[in-house]
Amino acid sequence: MESSTLFHSSDLIYCQKRGIPFTAVQEQHAQFCAGFRPIQLVRSATIGDGILTLLSTTEHSLLNEYKKAVTIGRMSKFVPASGAASRMFHSLSKLLNTLTSSSQSGSLQVACEEPEELKLAELFFDQLGRLAISVELERVISADGSFLKQLLETKQYGQLLSYLITDKGLNYSNMPKGMIPFHSTKDGVRTPFDEQLAEALATVADENGMARVHFTLPESGREQLESHIWARSLLLADQGKQFALSFSVQSIATDTIAVDENNTPIRGSNGQLVFRPAGHGALLSNLVGFKGDIIFLKNIDNVQPESKRKDTIRYKQLLAGLLVSVQSELFNHIHTLQTNSTPEQVEACYQFARQRLNLHFQAGFDTLDADAKRLVLLDRLNRPIRICGMVKNQGEPGGGPFWIREEIGCETLQIVEKAQINLSDPEQISIWNSSTHFNPVDIVCGVRDYAGQPFDLQKFVNHDSGLIAVKSIGGKTVKALELPGLWNGSMAGWITLFVEVPITTFTPVKTIYDLLRPEHQDEEYKED
Repeated sequence: MESSTLFHSSDLIYCQKRGIPFTAVQEQHAQFCAGFRPIQLVRSATIGDGILTLLSTTEHSLLNEYKKAVTIGRMSKFVPASGAASRMFHSLSKLLNTLTSSSQSGSLQVACEEPEELKLAELFFDQLGRLAISVELERVISADGSFLKQLLETKQYGQLLSYLITDKGLNYSNMPKGMIPFHSTKDGVRTPFDEQLAEALATVADENGMARVHFTLPESGREQLESHIWARSLLLADQGKQFALSFSVQSIATDTIAVDENNTPIRGSNGQLVFRPAGHGALLSNLVGFKGDIIFLKNIDNVQPESKRKDTIRYKQLLAGLLVSVQSELFNHIHTLQTNSTPEQVEACYQFARQRLNLHFQAGFDTLDADAKRLVLLDRLNRPIRICGMVKNQGEPGGGPFWIREEIGCETLQIVEKAQINLSDPEQISIWNSSTHFNPVDIVCGVRDYAGQPFDLQKFVNHDSGLIAVKSIGGKTVKALELPGLWNGSMAGWITLFVEVPITTFTPVKTIYDLLRPEHQDEEYKED
């Protein structure tokens, strides 16, 4: 069906109010119809073939590079934190619904469909008192004249869960994940916001003790969140250190339309087009607006208590030191290429690009004259750079590091999600399954050029690497369009280096049960 017959004249006005060009909406619909070309995997990146390991002999020099750069204020931190905790509490919400509808409200055996589900539920209630969420849970239950211990002993699990995840009590399933208590310390509970701030003090604070941190937040309740984070930052700052905080929300101008199975745009009860947030790729404009130099990028839920943070801090500093070191060489080569460089100097730049940056070039590059090579090299080198930590693959869901084949024939290093490949191609599945490493979103970004000017990051996006996802609106299945992911297609044109980091630096909390893992228990804090 032609796009022109699917849209109304009023759609133009509605899109203008949202700050979305109507032509962009038409392009989105065309993308639904055409689909996205699957990423073509060549092989997984491995140690020695796309993934570096840091030698102990180089660590001292890398830390020195890091210290020089952080001291003069080049470093900052960017944390996407607009997501709700609904996924984190999904299993408990499902359990609550089952318990509520069951005549045997205290029977986990009846409520849980699978043995593993039952095992996790029993573990959760058995260990609940060890979790930081129990502090606030005890408070709201006590306010109603009952006690947490009493509800556990009498197996009133449905009532307990209603206090935890619904608006009867804490309403955690509808709160931003950054606000959920993750860890218990001698000074009280810590949320992901707290832990991200504490980590920033140890990684990005300059010589004046100033740590620049940017959080993306949900629009709903933004003012309250900002006030809360500012208040927590004042409590966490110590030894002369302080924070320079900034915040942003995902712009509705980056939202995309939803369509049904026939690619007909979904409309609300008012007849207006239904728009949805377009995934974390929409945050590229927020990253640009932050105006940083060297930026640490990390998910809100990948945090550790203080006693488990040593490896994280050390490797953050090492990755940043590597970026500064490589960037220094890169800028020198760009300066050389912009002058009357000799053929020998051009060749040296080419070898740097191949050996140090893992860059591949199109067939026929060797036949070009020195000046043509110089122009190609300038185009490939004058780009933002990212150093991406990679952990050994332990079966976690998510993307990984791969060599892929671009349309122009070159191989490049990219972070790829499973949804981006052709799942019906046995060869592609085999390559995917051979991956040795996983992307924990532990990235250090260099977003300024050799002259210190910000790159136009939109120029380096692969717009053909978005995703079409299946979602639900009001119980109806729809198709949603996600922009190229922030660390996937949005950074596809960046210079990319993958570095192995220890698994101890990766402790995400995707479900409530993850908080029961040893890595989220503070060894320095013991309950009385």
